[in-house]
Amino acid sequence: MKDLVLFGAGGHCKVVIEAIQKQGLYQIMGILDDDERLLGKEHFGCRILGGRNWHFPDDCALIVTIGANPIRRDIADAFRRRGLPLGTAVDPSCQVSRGVRLGQGTVLLAAAIVSSDTVIGNNVVINTGAIVSHDCQIGDDVHISPGANIGGGAVIESGVLVGIGANILPRGRVGRDAIVAAGSCVITRVEAGTTVIGVPARPLRPAVRSGNQTAS
Repeated sequence: MKDLVLFGAGGHCKVVIEAIQKQGLYQIMGILDDDERLLGKEHFGCRILGGRNWHFPDDCALIVTIGANPIRRDIADAFRRRGLPLGTAVDPSCQVSRGVRLGQGTVLLAAAIVSSDTVIGNNVVINTGAIVSHDCQIGDDVHISPGANIGGGAVIESGVLVGIGANILPRGRVGRDAIVAAGSCVITRVEAGTTVIGVPARPLRPAVRSGNQTAS
């Protein structure tokens, strides 16, 4: 098994740990976190090794286990600039169809479904029970929250958060860094940097690029 280190000792990390351990492709060496108070402690059975400056051994991969898209993107980019490879984790309970392509650093959590010929970018979270139908394009640093449904042929651009239980109808398009609020339904298109809410989904406010963009 290849060695793997996680970054981010929060709740999302616990779910990713379970998926990795069930998958059985990686040996988790431990977790990195910016909070120095956690050094040496355990989180969900894994030891906190240090922070961003921790020295990685050769042939060790990384997965950023933070749900908030902007933070996860910044950390993944920083480690990629150091030449570190990103791992990919798929919970064995997921259904991944023929022709699906998964980017580096992407995680598919329990009972997620990704259908035929869908392309998923780097550093993406397809969370518990989410469904991504056929021929979709999911950009980098996207988070599809638990129970969300993405219809066939939809395009989700980079940095988008699709909230819990939200729906994107077939051939819908959600622009870069937009937020689709929990339970909303996108009929056609969401402009970049926009937060939409409701059924049908309508703009609420410009998306704020901050740690407030979260989903577990």
